[in-house]
Amino acid sequence: MTEINLLRPSLAFEKAILAYKSEFGESDHLINGARMLHTAVTIIEWLTNLSLYEDQATLPNKKYVPGYQFILVRTGDHKILGMSHLRTTLNEALLSCDGHIGYSICPSERGRGYGKLILEKTLIEAKRIGIARVLVTCDETNIGSEKVIIRNNGRLENRVFDHEHQVWVKRYWIDNT
Repeated sequence: MTEINLLRPSLAFEKAILAYKSEFGESDHLINGARMLHTAVTIIEWLTNLSLYEDQATLPNKKYVPGYQFILVRTGDHKILGMSHLRTTLNEALLSCDGHIGYSICPSERGRGYGKLILEKTLIEAKRIGIARVLVTCDETNIGSEKVIIRNNGRLENRVFDHEHQVWVKRYWIDNT
């Protein structure tokens, strides 16, 4: 049976990362949970950027918070099934609309339970670094993501309007103790 692991991205996954990015198309649209992958010119640039954003002291832009990038990899073919980004703390914007964890699943792999799995594995990483209560959000129209959050014991707190993206966002808390 093929294993699926949550790993840190590295240059060893360059081709798989590029394939993941290409499945989302050539637009400037954000790929959730892939910390600025959509704007990176090269994978080396992306990986360098990720390392800068892991520590408060090296953050290039102080309006952001530190965080860790993960990839969900199927060991049999080394395909990246999903990506997640775990933010270590919340600023006002993250508390309002974005939460601790952002994630996405490769379009060709959706509907196979990988969303639940990537959130579950990223919650383990959050617990490992001491985040006992995790905020995860989704657009109100994203029923698939809402189901993923609920399946990972998310409890709806409320919904808020995200003025930047002009959408309603549902805010869920997960007890991660």
